[in-house]
Amino acid sequence: MGQAIKLPRHVWRMPPLEQHAPTNLSRASRIWMAVLQGCLVLAGGLVLIRIVALTIGHG
Repeated sequence: MGQAIKLPRHVWRMPPLEQHAPTNLSRASRIWMAVLQGCLVLAGGLVLIRIVALTIGHG
């Protein structure tokens, strides 16, 4: 790897995504990501249920 070049913060740039290697997630990381995704879907569903309940006057 090369040496880091000291640049002012306003010129920092992220390299294009094509230059990055894909991330290899472990089985535990993939399971945890699925759990987090499930929690997000559940929370979104509960919010939608609450919105509908408030809209029809059951809240």
